[in-house]
Amino acid sequence: MHAYLRTPDWKRTVALTGATVHNPAKAIDGWTEVDLDQHAYALGNEQVSEPFFCPDGTWRVTHDYDPEQGFINAAPLSFGGLRASAAAWRIAAQRLKDDEDIDQLTLECNQLLAQGKVLELSKRICVWGGKTGPRVWGNLKRFHAAEGDERFSELETKLLRWLTEAATQNDPGVAIQPGVDIQGLDVSYASKHLRILFPDDHATLDSIICQRMGYALNPAGYRLFIDSLKAFKASSAGLPPRLGDMESGLFYLLIRGRPSVV
Repeated sequence: MHAYLRTPDWKRTVALTGATVHNPAKAIDGWTEVDLDQHAYALGNEQVSEPFFCPDGTWRVTHDYDPEQGFINAAPLSFGGLRASAAAWRIAAQRLKDDEDIDQLTLECNQLLAQGKVLELSKRICVWGGKTGPRVWGNLKRFHAAEGDERFSELETKLLRWLTEAATQNDPGVAIQPGVDIQGLDVSYASKHLRILFPDDHATLDSIICQRMGYALNPAGYRLFIDSLKAFKASSAGLPPRLGDMESGLFYLLIRGRPSVV
C-alpha cells in the first residue's frame, strides 16, 4: 500500500523516529512516495506520527493502518472537500501548534490583555501571523500615527474595548466586526487575534481557507466558517476539542496540497 508525504515531512519523520530506511522512498515533484508496510516505523511510532496522503484522497496516519487488514478505522471525516481521519486531523493540529508554539503565545497574549498591553499583544500576533504580518503591523502604526500620539492612544482604546468585549460575545460575526473596523486590520488578522486569545471558540479565517473552501473574507463569512466548524465538531468524534486547534489541523493539511500523481 502506497501513500505520499511532502518530502520535508518525510525527512522530518525519519529523523524524529530514528528509523533506518533500507528501501529508499521515491521522490516525486516535492513529494515522497512511501510504502506503508516497508516504511511503517519511519512514518510513526508511539511517540511520533506524520499524516500522509492516500491514493483515495484521504489524509491518514499509521494508527489507521494494519498490514493485514488495510485501513482499519471508521470512514474518513470530510470538511469542505478535505478528507482526513480523526487521528490525522488531531496530529496535524499538534504539528502546527508545536511548530509555531501557539499555546505559549496564547498564554502570553492573554497575560498582556489582562495587563491592558494591547499594542504589544497586537504586534506579537501580527508578527506570528505570517509573512504579511509585519506589513499589517506597519499599516496599523502608519494609520494611527507614532507611539504616544493621540491617534495611537485611540488605537489602544479600540483594541482593548474590542478584545475585552469579544471574550464574552457568542456571535462570531459580531465578535470580529469591531476588529475589522479598525483601519489596518482585516478579517484575516482580526481572526488571528481572536484565535490566539480565545481558541475554544474562535479560529483563523485567512486567504488559504478562503480560496480553498469558499468562505468570504468578511464578518458574515467568518460567522459561517465558525458555525461550520462547530457543526462539524458536534457531528464528528475524535477531533481536537478547541475550534482554534481544529483550524490548525485544517490549515496544516490544506497548505500541503495534494500530489500530482493522485
